[in-house]
Amino acid sequence: MGIFLFHIKRNYKNIASFDGTKWTTYPQQYGGGIYNPTDDKKGNIWYTSNIGLYRFDGVNFTNYHTQNSGILSNTGHDICVDKFNNVWIATNLGLSKFDGVNWTNYTTSNSKLPESNIYNITVDDKNVLWISTYLNLTRFDGTNWLSFNQSNSPVMWPRRISIDRSGNKWISLAYCGFLFMKGDAVLSVTDTKTD
Repeated sequence: MGIFLFHIKRNYKNIASFDGTKWTTYPQQYGGGIYNPTDDKKGNIWYTSNIGLYRFDGVNFTNYHTQNSGILSNTGHDICVDKFNNVWIATNLGLSKFDGVNWTNYTTSNSKLPESNIYNITVDDKNVLWISTYLNLTRFDGTNWLSFNQSNSPVMWPRRISIDRSGNKWISLAYCGFLFMKGDAVLSVTDTKTD
């Protein structure tokens, strides 16, 4: 489908793709913002918004929200797609997984997810999810949960998680720099505060 541009400017909201030669604009009816677009193995573009999850197949938009699907919340903060093409949505009420047919939700009451409001989510090359919440960095392999926080590690206020080609995790920490993890071991913390 080419390169996609998600554009919001005042009341002008659209999605456009560039195929290397020309731009194509796709009319879209939606409210709220467009957050963290990603693609799946079938070429669909997924993004979160203030009114649910969207899938764009190159022609049609599909909106999944709390009234027509099993998604936990209409407020999605982040999204990722795992190696099995499951779509994972980080919401303000927990974590939703969509396999294309079925929804599975993880909350603080039915799992070991330590907090409901999820800021960021990513998946590593072993298909392990890495989740950041206000106070915790959590690892979920589909069965086991492991959380890192101030009580057991230097993790405090994790925000964004990035995984490099070697599988190392780089986690930005609000107000205090970032940390570097190899496997499950925190190897380095960098303080970027200036006096």
